[in-house]
Amino acid sequence: MANPLNLGHEYSQPEFNTTLTYEEWVDKFKPKFNHLVRDASFEGMMCETYGNELDFILECVRKGFKLFVWTYIDGDNGTYIVEGYRLVNRIGYFLCHVPFEENTAYEVQVSEDEEEEEAV
Repeated sequence: MANPLNLGHEYSQPEFNTTLTYEEWVDKFKPKFNHLVRDASFEGMMCETYGNELDFILECVRKGFKLFVWTYIDGDNGTYIVEGYRLVNRIGYFLCHVPFEENTAYEVQVSEDEEEEEAV
């Protein structure tokens, strides 16, 4: 099923699932610094979900750089960075130097919910 916003992200079941630590993700995909905001979150790398930062991310997707865009989301058990441009539960976006593989779903857990930590 095609994305109704025509942003180039197809909704299909990935062939592979890959879990990375945040450090592994940074080393492998090399997120770029946010050139629009000097004191952006994640050591200057995250783009916000509004204003000129969102406009920049959307322009990257429209120009064919969809495999370089990642979304920081609020998930069931914490916060995660996942591949592609997402709308649901989004907190922010990243643009990386290295593209992700299209047939792979990546999950980078950034934080765990406190309830989960206490249960362990």
